[in-house]
Formats: sequence, structure tokens, C-alpha cells
Amino acid sequence: MSASPLPAPRPPLAAVSVPDGRGPLAAHKTLNYLPNILALARAEEAGCEEALFSRDGLLLEGTVSNLVGAVGDRLVTPPLSGSVLGGVAREVLLERGVVSEGPLPLETRGPLYCVNAVRGVEPVASLDGSALRREPETENSLRGVLEG
Repeated sequence: MSASPLPAPRPPLAAVSVPDGRGPLAAHKTLNYLPNILALARAEEAGCEEALFSRDGLLLEGTVSNLVGAVGDRLVTPPLSGSVLGGVAREVLLERGVVSEGPLPLETRGPLYCVNAVRGVEPVASLDGSALRREPETENSLRGVLEG
């Protein structure tokens, strides 16, 4: 087994929110990626790079990533409550005390990040056509935790 550095960061993402209709299997690692593929196709049709699943006014996760966002003065990641599949990057950030579990409102104004063990930290620049606040120092801090 060997390790290699994370790939160079991609440009900040434009994202759309999509209603979460994936059902109870969404929280389990399965081969049923069709809902995620369809959500990503919807994002691409809107000129975006990512789709973020939402329910009841809360963001849940991306098509292949967990979410981290600012709520007040803290960083939160949505709890594993039936529709969120926990990822390695999310777990590392929780274990190191960088983020805590909590609701992430759909109306967030940022900063917002997609986190994934392969892609690293991807800042979301806009959600549903509205620009989100960016915090490069927070982004770099999250990257440092995942790369360290």
C-alpha cells in the first residue's frame, strides 16, 4: 500500500440544491449511484459542477462528498441521520475537532465546502445562483488537517 498527495485543488464549485429523494439506502455504501448521477446531470444542465442534496430546508451532502459549512462562528457537517453517508474526510475532521455535527441550513451564505478523501476540500462559490462568502484561511486550514 502506498500514499500519494491529494490532487491539486479544482476551482471553486458552482452548485445547485436538489431535493433528496434517494430513500433509506442513501446512508449505505451500495452500487446504486443512479440518483446521484441524475442529480449531477441536473447540476450540469444548470451550468454547475455539483448537486447538493437537501431536505426540509437543510443541506445533507453532495453527490460524492460530505459537506462542511459555517453556522455562526463554528464549522458543522450534517449528522448521519438516515440520508448522509459518512466519509473518511468527514470523519477525520470530526475526530480532530475541526468540525462538529449540526444542521446546515439550505439558505447558508457560506463558506461551504465539499469534502472527500480523494478530492480533498472543494469550496462552493455559489449555490442556486447566489454567491457564497469565501474564507481562504478556513479552506487552507481544512486542507492542512486532511493532508497532515
